[in-house]
Amino acid sequence: MSYLSEVMNKVDFDDDIEIKELFFTFNVSKFDHYLTPDEYSNEDLICYSDIKNDPLKEKYFNSINSQFLKLYSGLHGLSNGNISLLIDGVIQEDVSDREYNSALSNAMKEKPLCGFLFSNLGLYVMTGYDLTHSFYMLKNKVHLLGNINDMIKNSGLFILDL
Repeated sequence: MSYLSEVMNKVDFDDDIEIKELFFTFNVSKFDHYLTPDEYSNEDLICYSDIKNDPLKEKYFNSINSQFLKLYSGLHGLSNGNISLLIDGVIQEDVSDREYNSALSNAMKEKPLCGFLFSNLGLYVMTGYDLTHSFYMLKNKVHLLGNINDMIKNSGLFILDL
């Protein structure tokens, strides 16, 4: 079991103090800022289920999905494929590329949401419903943050502080 997996099994994500002691945290989003309630209500596409049967919304979602896939492909490479999944509170260690890609595709469509542990990076990513994913990087791995920030920017996504 990786150090990151051990931490994940012990950490209480409801304890802000513990989170701040262990992790450097930020969100990655399609949006360049946190949406106000009015902006959220007026946004055409917040999550996959907003597509319904609208081909324009589906095309728009697919373009956003491509941005996230580009980011996650970069994280996969940077982590040398050393990835685990967190689904329904259970960590699945060292998943195959096929399992990783399937989980990523399903997470982008909220079927189900899951978390990705990039053990070599000390990075846990929790996917979200609103095209915003939460990143938790172990403080002893923040030296990798520059590379990850570059990947985020190159994918066309935005970094939002928590």
